[in-house]
Amino acid sequence: MTDNYSGMIKLDVSVRLIEPIKNTLAYANVTINNSLVVDGFSVVQGQNGLFVGMPSRPDESTKSGFREMAKPITADFRKELTDAVLGAYSAEITKLQERLNAHSSVEHKPSLAQSLADGKAKAAEHNAKISTPKKEQAVAI
Repeated sequence: MTDNYSGMIKLDVSVRLIEPIKNTLAYANVTINNSLVVDGFSVVQGQNGLFVGMPSRPDESTKSGFREMAKPITADFRKELTDAVLGAYSAEITKLQERLNAHSSVEHKPSLAQSLADGKAKAAEHNAKISTPKKEQAVAI
């Protein structure tokens, strides 16, 4: 097999930020040359920084417990794909921070992390106030 990668591939990336699930921070879809969409990329916080997880599904027969469903073959394309996904992730974080700054008071502009933590605390407080229906106790006859 010959390596015909020329770096002339058009990648359009859409990123969906999520409430972090373990180390996963976002999901991404990549459209290649306006011809093929690959869903299921993930942006993950690893020990050495952010990385892009390839679309995968559970597979107990593998060492990791997952099997990648799509993956780059060349290192050059892997780098281009990773750069495109992480660039789109960074752009989404910047947009979110700008929206937060626009809606914050001039005197106090909390960081995105602080705003997320405050929201989580308020939600927990709200959920603690919600009464749960009590089960009726069985009466012995």
